[in-house]
Amino acid sequence: MFYKILHLMLKIPVLQYIRFLFFCFDDVVLGFIKKPIKESDTKKILIVFPLALGDAVMMIGALESLIEFYSKKGYEITLLCQSSYEELFRKYVNDVIAVDIRGASVSPKKRILFLNNCRKKYYDIIIDPTGSEECTPGVFAVNAAVGDEKIGVLSARIKKYQLPNSVRNKIFDRVIYKEESNIHRVRYYAEVFSEICGEKINPKLANLPITNTLNLPEKYIVVFPSASMPIKRWPVENYVKISEKIIESVPIPIVLCGTGMDADIINVYKGMLTDNIRTIDFVGKTSVISMIELIGKASLVLTNDTSVYHIAVATGRKTCCITGDYSHKMFIDYEADGLVSKEIVRAVMPNWSCADCENHCLKVEGETYPCVLANDIDTVWENVCALLGIN
Repeated sequence: MFYKILHLMLKIPVLQYIRFLFFCFDDVVLGFIKKPIKESDTKKILIVFPLALGDAVMMIGALESLIEFYSKKGYEITLLCQSSYEELFRKYVNDVIAVDIRGASVSPKKRILFLNNCRKKYYDIIIDPTGSEECTPGVFAVNAAVGDEKIGVLSARIKKYQLPNSVRNKIFDRVIYKEESNIHRVRYYAEVFSEICGEKINPKLANLPITNTLNLPEKYIVVFPSASMPIKRWPVENYVKISEKIIESVPIPIVLCGTGMDADIINVYKGMLTDNIRTIDFVGKTSVISMIELIGKASLVLTNDTSVYHIAVATGRKTCCITGDYSHKMFIDYEADGLVSKEIVRAVMPNWSCADCENHCLKVEGETYPCVLANDIDTVWENVCALLGIN
């Protein structure tokens, strides 16, 4: 249900304004939740980061530097995140508040639990680095949390803010205004954290944990034809054609991964493959940490999903990402920021004039963004060949 609602909001952007009604619900509930008392023994920081896995991977490099800065000053760092990513973030911070962000968007009971979790402790500093332009889960979390200073971010790339300044100024004590628009999020988080702590933080890729928990072949290819929402999926039959071309040249197994929500589309993909192609299915069988291991040891990663893409980039895997133009500069173009080379990462997209619309597509008619569908098999194959050294 959550993804159906999100999908509808992406197809009809004006529906995103419905989220403003959450403030009315929250104001009533927060009136019944006791505010925490400030503790004098330790200094505490809360970082609110309720975004998806790919966004988390892009932030972690800068987060490590921020944690090092504040730890030296005696602060304890707590991070609020989607419950699925608790295991990943515990490696970096003192404490994690794991919440059901998706459930809190559609279930009153889960939203009340979410608000309670935000008010468990009193913080000296509360930071939402994700942007306060819209009515995001991060903004709602900061509104509920209690602390001395609440810091948010506002980007110049948004021409019309969904969240009125009067509401933003009521929630945040300090708002960092980012004048440079459409920079890659790895650099964005480094610059935001630099401004917050007053010390230069350089953009860098996340140092992700690579464990040895899975029984994996020495060489394999990860193919991930799913995506967070159907509107961002390249047609599965195209993945089948590319996969068969790869295996003709490089006869190694294809490893499949993802959550239970990805199972349907991956089963369609498996059913369309020829019988001679060996697949190893890890769908629904991995945690976030073991999924990072699976992606981080692959010979090639082929996907249209940005979370898988960001993990592959951070772990130095050869990667071909088939995507649209809807978030080119901020989420896809690592090469432009000098973070990776074209020898490692190839992003295939049509480069239309309406690029970086940030999911406010005016051309979508069917179930998939037209810029995603515009990517042809021949172009994808050329990029795969370049990565694998196939003549």
